[in-house]
Amino acid sequence: MQGYGPGAPRSEGHALSAFLRALNIPPDLIPVDADERTALYRSVTSQRRLMIVLDNVASARQVRRLLPGSGGCLVVVTSRTSLSDMVAREGATRVTLDVLPLDAAVQLLAEVIGDDRVEAEDAAARQIAEHCGCLPLALRVVAERAARRPHLSLAELAGELGREQDRLQALAAHEDESGNIRAVFSWSYRALPAERQRVFRAIGLHAGPEFSSAVIGALAGLASAQADDHLQELARVHLVEEISIRRYRTHDLLREYALERGLHEDRQRARTHAVRRGLQWYLLASDDARQAILPYSQALPLVRGDDHEVFSFSDAQSAMDWYELERANILAALRQAMDFGQFDIAWRLPVVCDGFFELHSYWDDWRSSHETALSAALTISDSLGEASARRCLGDSSWEFDEFASALSHYERAAEIAEDIRDPWIEGFAVRGMGLVKMDTGQPQQAMSYFERARQVFESAGNSRGTGMALLSLGGSRKALGDLAGAVRDCESALLVFREIGDRWSLAWGLLSLSDVHVEAADLESAIFRLDEAVAIFRDFGDRQSEATCLANEARVLRLNSDMPAARDRLSAALDIYEALGDPRAVDVRAQLSELG
Repeated sequence: MQGYGPGAPRSEGHALSAFLRALNIPPDLIPVDADERTALYRSVTSQRRLMIVLDNVASARQVRRLLPGSGGCLVVVTSRTSLSDMVAREGATRVTLDVLPLDAAVQLLAEVIGDDRVEAEDAAARQIAEHCGCLPLALRVVAERAARRPHLSLAELAGELGREQDRLQALAAHEDESGNIRAVFSWSYRALPAERQRVFRAIGLHAGPEFSSAVIGALAGLASAQADDHLQELARVHLVEEISIRRYRTHDLLREYALERGLHEDRQRARTHAVRRGLQWYLLASDDARQAILPYSQALPLVRGDDHEVFSFSDAQSAMDWYELERANILAALRQAMDFGQFDIAWRLPVVCDGFFELHSYWDDWRSSHETALSAALTISDSLGEASARRCLGDSSWEFDEFASALSHYERAAEIAEDIRDPWIEGFAVRGMGLVKMDTGQPQQAMSYFERARQVFESAGNSRGTGMALLSLGGSRKALGDLAGAVRDCESALLVFREIGDRWSLAWGLLSLSDVHVEAADLESAIFRLDEAVAIFRDFGDRQSEATCLANEARVLRLNSDMPAARDRLSAALDIYEALGDPRAVDVRAQLSELG
């Protein structure tokens, strides 16, 4: 829960979302409202026997919504505080952990540096354990260093540690309860080469919970391979932990110490430049991922400085996987950009990540990040930033059925975009206004907005925008009963998507056109379109959308009196929903039962 450390604690909302996803709730079915999300979590856990571990908690308030709805579940909460509220209100049992007993601390040393060496100098080993305060983290750091210096006696090591503690106590203005562990950190840090010390200090400037060697390289102004060499050495002395290839994390106490050393040894200007390099790395890497996933999404003039090594994504799935891995770091980087006054990066980063948050249904991140982007853009009076953020906030508000807010954001985005001559933002903001009108029962007004958006896109030569506007026009004509016109506009949109190779938009366009065909009683054409959409979603590996298409196709086949084919499509949809743990399996199973 990141309750203690340099970064912000993890919110209960983010943790709830992660738990629900881990319990196989489809992202698009996770509620936005906190109370509804909590209710769903407690419902899902009510019939299960689970052990839930909530580590590094700052307060009872941080985890109260994460308590399950079943007496068959065990919750283990770890914290540096006593969490008295949980004992009083939830009836929790407090288990206080002390430091290791001295004998156990000596045994931990022996496991790393060898029984023979410890037995030969038992008194010195006990002295080392006492200098470490019998704290496991400090003991591991010291033991690893002792193992790497086999010709140094334990007595000499104990003497070095004692002198380091004396030095720190002489510098301290007051008694420091963490003096033992800080002495161990200082002793280890001072033994590092100067360049490795600098890399260690760079870790303190990284805001997220774990990190790649590439971003530490950006922070330290080194190539990724150089940074990884240093991190490998830091891992060998237990100052960081390698968790996968070129990916690391470190204990929050060590991160605090790295930040402290940076404050003492590096000038503020140097630290700000380092942070900016790290933020630029996240921005550029996120934009590379955006282009791999949604090549026709909004492209921004990026903030470029030093040359950074960023990823080159081979396909959309690898880019999505990277986004999932780095999501917590991207959000932490956004907060850090605001804290350090890097407002030009702070508004760009959410816009670049917009499609990822929407596609993976990270609703809280989607909205809050764009609210931050708007605040950053307004702070520096950046018109492009304001228009971009408002267009994204319009989409977010529309998704949540907050139509007045959506319309307000879209209108302002379109107004600014027209002034600064940005047809991409203007066209999609105007189209958004039409979507709001459609959802509020005003298809005639919606059509005028869609037509205006089409003209903006065509004038700018934006083919995908033109296709999206045509698809929306088809929807408004369908609502007005002009089915022939609706088919014409939708087919024109599909032609555009085929010409530019945008198969993702093509699949959703096929779904929309199939609805028009059903309305026009052209069931064969509807089935033909749905077959193609299923194939595209299958190629993308989008199993939920594939299942949705299959269920839609089964409905059309039933209307067409083709019960065996309908049963086949429903069975295929059910297999997918059950494999994903999707609750929509219940409805599909009921439909299959009706067919016999």
